[in-house]
Amino acid sequence: MEPVQNSLLNPKQQWRKAQRKRTGEKSASAVFLWGRRVVFEERAIFQNDAVIRMPKEFAERAPEEGNPLFWASTQPQHLFSSSRLHFTLALSWTFNRISNENIADITKVVRPLVPRIFPESIVLREETFPKEEGSVSVLYIASPAAGGARGNVLFFASAENRLLMGNIAFSMQDADRLEPIALEMARSFRWTRKHRS
Repeated sequence: MEPVQNSLLNPKQQWRKAQRKRTGEKSASAVFLWGRRVVFEERAIFQNDAVIRMPKEFAERAPEEGNPLFWASTQPQHLFSSSRLHFTLALSWTFNRISNENIADITKVVRPLVPRIFPESIVLREETFPKEEGSVSVLYIASPAAGGARGNVLFFASAENRLLMGNIAFSMQDADRLEPIALEMARSFRWTRKHRS
């Protein structure tokens, strides 16, 4: 007998569920996106002070090429993308002061600023992941943009009492495929060197 939960899904929902399962199928180090196998790896950043998982084919770009971080006037220190994949990763280790103990509160500060920076945006998710080497807070927003709505997975961490900001940006048209991957990438960020905080 078919489970009640599945029987309540209309055909369109069932198709989307199957599509998500097929396109987001994961192995230990790869996912399938748009029929292509995309290999992920941990990449050292900030002079080997930290690592984050990202597609192996991501190349570092000039920061001015795009995807500014949350504060529009702040260019990222690192910008990664691939011409084949429809999302980007930007990172900046700022001189804004915050301790690891307070990183869970950063989203409370940032959230009220979201509508001012991204007009008509909505917050879809807010969470913090405690880690021994330093917690990571995540704010997932959707906002209107030229060419269609954009998803931004903003994430924050602290080291040396300085705020790190990251932004994984993608088209909301691809959210079913890229949202879980972007969130997993954000959660994977960690410091590899012992920092004072």
